[in-house]
Amino acid sequence: MIPIQSNIVGKQAIYGEIKEPFESQGFVLGGNWDYDGGFFDTILEKDGAETIFLRLPIEAVDGNLNEPEAQIKFGQPLLVRHVVQGEIASDSLPLIDQMPYQTNAFVNQFQTPVETDGEIRDQRRREEMARQAIKRIKSYICEDPR
Repeated sequence: MIPIQSNIVGKQAIYGEIKEPFESQGFVLGGNWDYDGGFFDTILEKDGAETIFLRLPIEAVDGNLNEPEAQIKFGQPLLVRHVVQGEIASDSLPLIDQMPYQTNAFVNQFQTPVETDGEIRDQRRREEMARQAIKRIKSYICEDPR
């Protein structure tokens, strides 16, 4: 992970007011959120099994994160690199043909990354990509939204 210097750190917004504009710019609330915080993530670059993400940590300072009126505060943006497995081991999953239709959804799950938080090559270029992505959503964030 590489911290990205940004003046959004400590700034606040109303979750319900920024959710759609953020999504329109490619930022989604990561699946690992909790009621008191989480991350807005966007993919900056994908090359084969390697994916570079920009992660914007958020903390609920008033209300719960799943509530539209929750007030959130932004933390230090981060560049994150994940490398996923290129192949599925044939002995790790039951044969899809032998599974009832209702359970097929369980086969298409996320794999454990081969490498999480790995070294980020071409760092300066990717830091600039992160700054540009932050610039696109910055107008939706203010000092004190209430």
